[in-house]
Amino acid sequence: MNKMIVVLIFCTVIMSGISGLLFYQLNVVQTENNEFKITNDNLLKRNSELEDFVKNFSYKILITDFRISGLKSVDGWIFESNVYVRLQNFGINNVTGLTLTLVGFGDENLATSMQLDTIYIGEEKEVLTKVQWVYGSQGTSSATLKLNDLVLSQKSLSFSDVY
Repeated sequence: MNKMIVVLIFCTVIMSGISGLLFYQLNVVQTENNEFKITNDNLLKRNSELEDFVKNFSYKILITDFRISGLKSVDGWIFESNVYVRLQNFGINNVTGLTLTLVGFGDENLATSMQLDTIYIGEEKEVLTKVQWVYGSQGTSSATLKLNDLVLSQKSLSFSDVY
């Protein structure tokens, strides 16, 4: 009987040691797992930044000229002005799916958005259109060029720069 108790105590001590070792190893693995998750999140963030950098480099289209001129009454207090925008593709890819948004005199309620045809590598494209605004608007006019949600270029004119 004494031998049986000694064996049980010995087994209990061995099992306790093994349990402690396994618990320690589990904590080590969980700590390493958390470190890997943090490293993975950092790498995903860095990857996203690099993808944005590549997009900005390969889809480098700039608004090289932006002008607004003229004034014509359209309907009561709504006026219309001529807009001239020149774009140039300095990137390394032909670009399709561009949106040009124009705001006249800060009146975003009457902003105009238009889809543009493909702009080829090195091509310079001129856009002639009109923008409407409400009489009395004196804000900043702007032209914003986007590829999906990525803003490629933006130009603005203060009220005094328009005419």
